[in-house]
Amino acid sequence: MTSMTQPDSAPPPRASGGQPAIEAERNDLRELLRAIVEALDVPDGPQRAPHLDRRSARIVAAGRAVLTGRTPAPQIPWETAFLRTKTAQDAVVDRPVPYALTDRALGGDV
Repeated sequence: MTSMTQPDSAPPPRASGGQPAIEAERNDLRELLRAIVEALDVPDGPQRAPHLDRRSARIVAAGRAVLTGRTPAPQIPWETAFLRTKTAQDAVVDRPVPYALTDRALGGDV
């Protein structure tokens, strides 16, 4: 009887945090997909079209970078963080500016 060779018992490559690399990459890709959904979730209103234009351009750039390998797997979290940062900045830019009316601004009729 011949013995079958045993598969290599060496553990798979590890990423930071002790996860196997494939699990870390899967989790990073899930987070990137969550960030994409968040970026595309723009409420109706006059700023919807400009938001979607800017955000979709960022999403396409991030997606291309990941798919072509220009952004290697360990840097997917950076792409995700960048997308989320830019999405948050869009929300801040379009907030109405608070102001207070004063008697001087109204000609003293207040």
